[in-house]
Amino acid sequence: MTANRTLRRRFIASMRGRRAGFTLIELLVVVGIILLLAAMTLSVVNLTVDGDKVRNGARQVQSYLEGARDRAIFSKRERGVRFLLDPTNDRTVSSMVFVGPTDPWTFGEVQLERLDADNDGTADGYNAMTNPNPPAVIVRGFDYDSGNRAKTEWKDLFTRRLLKDGARIRIPAGPDGRWYTISTKLPGGGDLLANAGTTVGSGTLPPRLRLLPDFVDSPTNTTGDAVNAFTAADRFDYVLELPPTVLPNQEPVLLPKGCVIDLDRCNKSYTTGAIPTGSKGSTTLPSDWLSSATPYTYSSQMDVMFSPRGVVVGRATQKGLIHFFLADQKDADRQMPWTDTAVPTSQGDRVIVSLFTRTGAISSHSVHPISTDPFKLAETGEVAGK
Repeated sequence: MTANRTLRRRFIASMRGRRAGFTLIELLVVVGIILLLAAMTLSVVNLTVDGDKVRNGARQVQSYLEGARDRAIFSKRERGVRFLLDPTNDRTVSSMVFVGPTDPWTFGEVQLERLDADNDGTADGYNAMTNPNPPAVIVRGFDYDSGNRAKTEWKDLFTRRLLKDGARIRIPAGPDGRWYTISTKLPGGGDLLANAGTTVGSGTLPPRLRLLPDFVDSPTNTTGDAVNAFTAADRFDYVLELPPTVLPNQEPVLLPKGCVIDLDRCNKSYTTGAIPTGSKGSTTLPSDWLSSATPYTYSSQMDVMFSPRGVVVGRATQKGLIHFFLADQKDADRQMPWTDTAVPTSQGDRVIVSLFTRTGAISSHSVHPISTDPFKLAETGEVAGK
């Protein structure tokens, strides 16, 4: 009995002296298993996030356009979205910001003139027999005039990129006035505003804009070779429309990392490996988003404006249907083809966001996998594979 108690006490004492725990090898095995599981989980998560970025970007673009439309309806004022070029690839869009209308520009007085490209004081194209009364095609300000007339400040607007080709001007400003589209270039391509203030020919070049079409009234009370199309007393007030500006307290919103709007692939005649990648006439984007240069570039002011009725207004309405081609940034940088049958094949997803300008409706669609027209599903409503 005593011996058993002694053995029991010795056994308990020996057990208390031992330390329970993992050996070093066991601990390393456990840590290795944990690291392996973590790596597998992280790779799956990254694959999922990377695979959804284009579709998430499409949802973001659609939501942003719908947000601008709703803002216009509830504020009773025009609201819109400006698509901002990616800083590393100016043929793609990587961010957006809300914009609103700018107050019209009415500073100074203007005069209507015949074309005088060389500033020699004689109207270009005048011929007593064949062209005795050239039309008024130029509207000029008096910023450098010694008569101290109010300045139009057009050159300053042009320098700040607030005045560009395609803007509209109303002459005269009242309800009897007519709207004209303006160009900052001469018919031969010379700059009208960039050269304003420099001395050419008989004097200092004034700030000038070219009217498209010609001024509606034929020049009167002046000879056909005179630059001034009307009498010296004929000065007009005007209304000049300026592009929208970013709304207060708004910052650009980035698309998901690695997702962009591929502007080149918004063109139905897109081809790989060349810039420009398609005919300007085949683009689904508004024409004034593309420059007149060769090769063409994209504007820094690509705006879609909605009216309080929820429909698209402005020059963006001319297409009727605008397609935004969202793709993986790597595919856009490498100018990948849009069909699955082409070689090389695009690595990332491709989604089209379509805007119906006459109704304001916005939808997203898959790219047709084999058709030569990637927008077929968006325009017909067909299901991929049928």
